Amino acid sequence: GAVSGSRADTEALLRLAEQAQTAALAELAEMDAALIARDRRCIVKGCHRPPAACEAHHVQGWANGGGTHLDNMVLLCHAHHHDLHDRAQQLPHHDGTRWLTETGWAHDPP
Repeated sequence: GAVSGSRADTEALLRLAEQAQTAALAELAEMDAALIARDRRCIVKGCHRPPAACEAHHVQGWANGGGTHLDNMVLLCHAHHHDLHDRAQQLPHHDGTRWLTETGWAHDPP
């Protein structure tokens, strides 16, 4: 069928979209702050790159059903994040805590 709508309808939809985007960005900022507070640096043992040099990594990839929430995210520096993806490596777990060691990485921690 034909699509009908006034300029006012279009403007209202644009306002709703902007409000949703603002709320989503605020939620991501809160999650980033919680991730930084929890991990404090790249989680690779021996790597001391600060949060500003890190990226949020999905433990279970979002393409595989992993959600973007704190329980599924860790901080990895750029080098370790891309090394992890390049090698299709999984994060090992110990007592429910994610941990990595320098052993087995393709390069030394930055």
